[in-house]
Amino acid sequence: MASAGRVPRNPYGGVTARTRVASRRERLLAAGLELFGTRGFLRTTIDQVCAEAGLTKRYFYESFRSCEDLLGALMRSLWVEAAQRGMAAVEAAQGGPESRIRQGIGAVVGYYTGDIRRGRVAFLAAVGISDQIDAQRREYVGVFTTLLQSYAAELLGEQVPPEPVMRLNAGALVGAGSELVTEFLLGTVTISPAGLADYLTSLALAMVGIRPAGIAAAAGPAKARS
Repeated sequence: MASAGRVPRNPYGGVTARTRVASRRERLLAAGLELFGTRGFLRTTIDQVCAEAGLTKRYFYESFRSCEDLLGALMRSLWVEAAQRGMAAVEAAQGGPESRIRQGIGAVVGYYTGDIRRGRVAFLAAVGISDQIDAQRREYVGVFTTLLQSYAAELLGEQVPPEPVMRLNAGALVGAGSELVTEFLLGTVTISPAGLADYLTSLALAMVGIRPAGIAAAAGPAKARS
């Protein structure tokens, strides 16, 4: 964490300095989500972030070095929370692998499309900003791929494909999901978020050789708008 100076240690109004710093940081992250997710990163300045957060620039530099630094922290929080939502949904789901896969994918898609600012920051605002941001984004894609691969082994047991194949399947699913969510956010597909989640679920099941029980293959490919 960047710092413009020494943070006071004494409590103020019963709230510790560490808690106040964390609270201001969350306000700046929320401001970044609003501005990067609506007007875009390149049209946002530190002054605008501070105004949105109701803080001075002194407090911005207490936590971040630049808008790019804020973007990187915000991206991380969005990818981490999406992964946590997906894992929680898988753990809470009743039934076999199909049901658990469906719930996990639905939770992740719902996270990014339920508040489109999240998707816009994760998949649109962060593209082409810098080599560092691009590398960070690829790192998160890799983490998601590894997470899917790990869950596949847990959910499928002896049905899981060989490790090299499952790694490719997981990477392909993350890539497809990222691109389709991006197309959804850009408005170039007409599929609904639920339909998108169903399509990705069908794709995931097909990759591991599971035929959905009692339902038609969902959604079909997203149709471009004319």
